[in-house]
Amino acid sequence: MPESEEKQEPEQKISKIPDPEEKNKPMTVRLIDGKWANHVNRELIIGYCNYKLHPGALTEALLKSHACMQKKCPYLKRLQDRKFWKDRQDKQEHKKNIRQAKQVQEQLSQDLLAEARRLALTYHVAPEIEIMQVTFDAERNFYKIFYISDKPWDDHCNYLDFLHAYCYMKSAGAEIRHIRDMNGNYVTRADRKCYQK
Repeated sequence: MPESEEKQEPEQKISKIPDPEEKNKPMTVRLIDGKWANHVNRELIIGYCNYKLHPGALTEALLKSHACMQKKCPYLKRLQDRKFWKDRQDKQEHKKNIRQAKQVQEQLSQDLLAEARRLALTYHVAPEIEIMQVTFDAERNFYKIFYISDKPWDDHCNYLDFLHAYCYMKSAGAEIRHIRDMNGNYVTRADRKCYQK
């Protein structure tokens, strides 16, 4: 190789710097229904369908009308950076949290009811009353025990020993109430059997 011939450095490829405004520019796309749409906001295109019979872009409306999610379509390609998918995931997580909180609350109610009924057996009031519900106010640290009995009047004074024992057991305040119906009448066990027929 001649000395005068200089070694040439390999040409370096310079990647294009992404334009931060690119994602805000409108676009022209072929939609899944075969129509072409001009000047479409890129954020409205939330995915693409790669099915050969109707390939194209998907908007939220088209996604719902074609039931892509319900069908669990394998040809659906999501654009995960779109706000639609993030909002959808947030809603699903919110619903899941509500369901879990409801399950925890239902389990707590069942546990409180079983606990109160066991104590009623200990204090020999179980044959006289039927405890229907126990609620708990965490802010006040206060329980409410709802029951029915064979008496068509407010007979809660007969069960104050049981109530005091419950307060001691829970280290909290509590009250016991005879359940009333919509007309203000105290519900008896006989009434409940009539309602169940």
